[in-house]
Amino acid sequence: MKSGVANLARLILFFSLSFVGIFIFSALLRFLIIKTQAAGIFPPQGERNLSEFLEAARWALALSAHGAILSALSYSARRRIFAPLSIPVIVFLACAMSFIGFWALERANFLPPAQFPPKTLGQPGLILTQSGSVIVLLEEPEKIYGPRVVAMDGQPLLFQENPRGPGNSGAYLPRLPFISRAPWFLRSLAIDINLAGLQMEALFKQGPVPFIIYAGALIFLLASFRFILEFSVWPLANFFLGILAVRGVLALESFVNSPEIADFLGFYLGQPELSAYAVPLSWCLFAVLICLYTFLVSLIKKRQKNEV
Repeated sequence: MKSGVANLARLILFFSLSFVGIFIFSALLRFLIIKTQAAGIFPPQGERNLSEFLEAARWALALSAHGAILSALSYSARRRIFAPLSIPVIVFLACAMSFIGFWALERANFLPPAQFPPKTLGQPGLILTQSGSVIVLLEEPEKIYGPRVVAMDGQPLLFQENPRGPGNSGAYLPRLPFISRAPWFLRSLAIDINLAGLQMEALFKQGPVPFIIYAGALIFLLASFRFILEFSVWPLANFFLGILAVRGVLALESFVNSPEIADFLGFYLGQPELSAYAVPLSWCLFAVLICLYTFLVSLIKKRQKNEV
């Protein structure tokens, strides 16, 4: 009995540390990426540190919820903590910490943003390249109407003393090439995580009940995949299988939360407001089926072991 309580306490501590650790690391990394992307935009924009950090924190919250659940499931499987006890604890902790996180983000939105003058990296002579063309800025980069030299493939150099774009606006300037193009699977993962965060934030703004229903059903579905973490005797291999399962759930979230699916469900159910509850209900049913399957398989294995 004491060992079970101790393991459960360790599970709570492990989940809490995993959630906080993933959140801090991913929020700082995402914030750095956002700042790097904003630094190369012409014309320069004023710094939006607060809004950019809140955007990074929302992305990190979605990643933390999925990552901490996977880590806690792996920990409970390795420690052989009783599944009917560990799964409800993980679901409760994930729901509580996600709710607290989005509540904190909602409160932070009321803070007045600090105003900073626009900044642009680079000096006169900055060279920008894109799609076979080269632009050399002869004055400070923030002067979008300043003179420049344009070189294009197969054409002579062009000097533009006062360049103008459509509607007498500033001529187009490419971004600074700070970030190399990441592989598609990483970009698609970042997109799905961002969409998951936007969906949860939108539901939180509707009220605690829609948020708890959606987040609880989603977290219950993720927690029901514990059997994957016990698939083989190699914990690392099981963990990678769990990563694939969580990635699949993220892709499924992006699919079912798309406007087309919402319109289809609203038309099929007859009432658009019911479509908001159709997705969580289907996730709960699917999770119950997975748990029932896991229970029956473990029961059969136990009976076969007793017969031997």
